[in-house]
Amino acid sequence: ATMDPENVGEIEYNHSLLAKKCGIRMPETRLFEGKYFGTERYDRTSRGKLHTVSAAGLLNADYRIPSLDYGDLLQLCHILTKNMEEVYALFRQMVFNVAIKNRDDHAKNFSFQLINGEWKLSPAYDLLPSRGFNGFHTTTINNNGDPTHDDVMAVAKRAGLDRKRAEKIVEEVNTLVNEA
Repeated sequence: ATMDPENVGEIEYNHSLLAKKCGIRMPETRLFEGKYFGTERYDRTSRGKLHTVSAAGLLNADYRIPSLDYGDLLQLCHILTKNMEEVYALFRQMVFNVAIKNRDDHAKNFSFQLINGEWKLSPAYDLLPSRGFNGFHTTTINNNGDPTHDDVMAVAKRAGLDRKRAEKIVEEVNTLVNEA
């Protein structure tokens, strides 16, 4: 995009490494020639394509405007995957997006894959600080585009997450991001 800083590739690469350190499922990433970000295709295998669909596609959500809340996204994840570990993984990604100020967290930046007959949250992508829509999160947190810790925990509660485990995820991610 025309508004990206000159070193956007390096920024995205460094944030991909930080995301991995924070326990977020990521595809392999590389920095080419010191400035070009590359990521492995996670929707292809040696046997062909993996069925992958974005939250925008599943919900017919307009990714260009705020049209989704993480509470709804976590609910979608639970309904689709039927696996609370996948919901915790998405919660961790939400916490990371808040911590790094990735406010361009629109409905096309969350995908699900059908693997061996089971839906899974796809590896994360497009994780870097960004202003988002009018400076707010494109996917709101407890209907707030500029969320507080209480908003994050309200979404965790609504999703049926264990409070202590959710608090631990928030603490882990925030500590690692603040140390970076």
